[in-house]
Amino acid sequence: RGMEPAKTFLQMYNDSHGKYPQKVGFVLWSVETMRHQGIFEAQIYGLLGVKPVRSSGRITGFEVIPLEELGRPRIDVVLAPSGLYRDTLPNHVELFDEATRTVAELDEPNDMNYGKARSEAIYAALLEKGYDNDTAQFLSKSRIFIDALGTYGGGGIAGVVGASYTWENESKVADRYISGQGYVYGGGLWGEPNEDLFRLNLVDVDAALHSDSSNLYGLMYNDDMFQYFGAMALAVRSLR
Repeated sequence: RGMEPAKTFLQMYNDSHGKYPQKVGFVLWSVETMRHQGIFEAQIYGLLGVKPVRSSGRITGFEVIPLEELGRPRIDVVLAPSGLYRDTLPNHVELFDEATRTVAELDEPNDMNYGKARSEAIYAALLEKGYDNDTAQFLSKSRIFIDALGTYGGGGIAGVVGASYTWENESKVADRYISGQGYVYGGGLWGEPNEDLFRLNLVDVDAALHSDSSNLYGLMYNDDMFQYFGAMALAVRSLR
């Protein structure tokens, strides 16, 4: 199911930019997933070029789609689920981590595997920041960032926006989002703070996606859309 929306998005991006995106940011909400029944998650797997393997209807692993069959590069991703997504669908957080690490460790050319290429760049940057080799290797493949355990709201962006009279530079909002959402999940980590790593993952995002499968809420109805989706876009812009 995920390959069709992945193909559609990539075709639209290619038509507009003349090339494929190398990295895509995703904002995931659990209630949205319940509405669309996982099509957004399937799209992420489609961009990575992996096919979920199921047992009794449940995803238990992944089958890597060969590049010859995929017909284009594997797209790197960075995922920013909500705190509620973390709490209600923790198994999917771990599955995403497994999928992104699987792709980053494939023996493929960097120009056909953007996840592998970007992991190598992040690894080098982490070594320069003083991380030891094993830690840098592990963290370079991490792609999932959520609020700290027990917290919600995209890093408290609503409060920052509500106090807009106290700041003049939008980088203040970006910094708050990065510090509030910059907790690593997956691969044995569950809420490990690391703003450096989040910044390294956001800086080269080419496009950001967020599903909207219902007209129950509009873009301006409440603060959730700008707390998550808007804040990610602003943080990427601020880091460029």
